Amino acid sequence: MGELHDRLVSMGFEGQEADQFIEPGQAQFPGFIEPPPTYETETPPLTLHLSAEPDLSSFDLIEQAQVEISQTEGEGVKIEITGEISDELESKLVKAVPKKERAAVRATIANHRRRHRPSSPSDKQTPFIIPQLCLWVDGELELVDEEWFLDARGWSPLDYPAQLTEGEFAIREEANRYEIDVQGKRVVERFLGAQAALDLSDVSTMTDLQLSRWLDRRLQQQDIRQEVLLEFIRRTITHLINQRDIPLSHLILARYPLEKALRQKIKDYREQAFSSGYQNTLFAPEAAIETSYDFSFSLDPDNNPAHWWYSGSYQFGKHYYPMVGELKSEGEEFDCAQALDRQYLVKHWARNLEKQPDFSFRLPLANGYFYPDFVAELSDGRILVVEYKGEHLLDSPDTQEKRNIGQLWEERSNGQALFMMAVKQDAQGRDVYQQLEHKLVG
Repeated sequence: MGELHDRLVSMGFEGQEADQFIEPGQAQFPGFIEPPPTYETETPPLTLHLSAEPDLSSFDLIEQAQVEISQTEGEGVKIEITGEISDELESKLVKAVPKKERAAVRATIANHRRRHRPSSPSDKQTPFIIPQLCLWVDGELELVDEEWFLDARGWSPLDYPAQLTEGEFAIREEANRYEIDVQGKRVVERFLGAQAALDLSDVSTMTDLQLSRWLDRRLQQQDIRQEVLLEFIRRTITHLINQRDIPLSHLILARYPLEKALRQKIKDYREQAFSSGYQNTLFAPEAAIETSYDFSFSLDPDNNPAHWWYSGSYQFGKHYYPMVGELKSEGEEFDCAQALDRQYLVKHWARNLEKQPDFSFRLPLANGYFYPDFVAELSDGRILVVEYKGEHLLDSPDTQEKRNIGQLWEERSNGQALFMMAVKQDAQGRDVYQQLEHKLVG
């Protein structure tokens, strides 16, 4: 297979194109994901045959220790390089050999890397543990979860106005028909004479309380007590009749659209309650919040459930898994990943997959969760979380909420964790690598 790859390269194909051509065949069933390649535990030495001895004067002591030079029986020398060949070492090697042999050396190193990729941290079962945001409740530390945003403070629709605005629910009578709008959308337009379309059988007998009970049965909510929901519905109907002058008979006729409007109203109020509880639980001055390893998240070294794999030519050397999941081979997020991979203080990093709660790190939001783009462990044991944002999104409410929770996670970590919102270029003109440098070393 290696000879075929070299043959394709000699014919003008790029190295990655050759790899794609010679991959073993695999039936592509629906949902099939190409598995990552296996990695060798030890990399054999790279052997180069050169016409003259290279100049190693630019090599440091560690790099010189990796290189062994021996004379061959004929003309020229044999060089063996042990250990990992970094991009910097490759650059020095190429400059150290005669110009006419530099292209061949680069090609040999590329083939060596392709065939003998180093073992990844996950292959070695290296732990990758991230502290999570926790909450003190009755003297016990609990993982912050959405249940605390409502249960800790309670929630009731009666804490909010029991009314529907004109934009949320409206009935207009026009000659021989009603037009009914729900949430700005016209959902019913029927002639009054069409008995099959409108159920008029109980208009004259149903009372406002009976209408409330009918709606209550259809709007049951797990987190709202039945008597509270019934009272909220009753108050809303009273408001529609007395304040908005909608006849009860019209409400009975439009009870199905009214149910839809009330369902949406309760949903909106619940989200407001979540948001209020979220702010009070996490950001109030008295909030008892701690970022703790007691409720840590661990990346699973045996499972990286990406839907697709990075396939660019740049070889990431510090990614936790053998393959980088769900990363394009160009663009600003790719640049951010490169900066992480090049940062000397980064021990290893991982692409944090979105909406994979069992396999990805996440932070709570008022309505849902935030999955940062990258997580990294530093050489000093600290954890770095990076979210990349395009300039056009920096001032959005969504970005601000993510920045707030990320900074809270950092602030309550006692120096164990760092959060960074990266951009292509910050206000000081720094690129992503420089932003990382500033964040990690100041």
